[in-house]
Amino acid sequence: LLDIVASGNVVMEGVHDSVEYTAQAERVTYDESKSLITLEGSDYDNATLYRQERVGSPQAGVSGEKLLFNPVTNDLRIEGIEASSLGAP
Repeated sequence: LLDIVASGNVVMEGVHDSVEYTAQAERVTYDESKSLITLEGSDYDNATLYRQERVGSPQAGVSGEKLLFNPVTNDLRIEGIEASSLGAP
C-alpha cells in the first residue's frame, strides 16, 4: 500500500469518478489503505480544498486548519473551519 507525505506549500490535483479536486496546504498526507487525504494548514494559512462535480458546474471550496478528505466516498471532515462554499450534498 502507498503512503505519501508532502510538505511546504503543497498543491495537488486529482480526479475520482469525474469529480475533480484541487488542494493547497502546508502539509498533505495520503493513506491508501483508508483512501484518505489529510490536508493541514500552517500557523499563517489554512488548508483549502476545491471540488467540481462535473465539467461546467461551479467549483465549491472549503478552508480550515485541517481537512480529511476521502475522494472515493467524497466524505469530508473539517477541523477549524474558516470558510466554505460547499453546497448540501
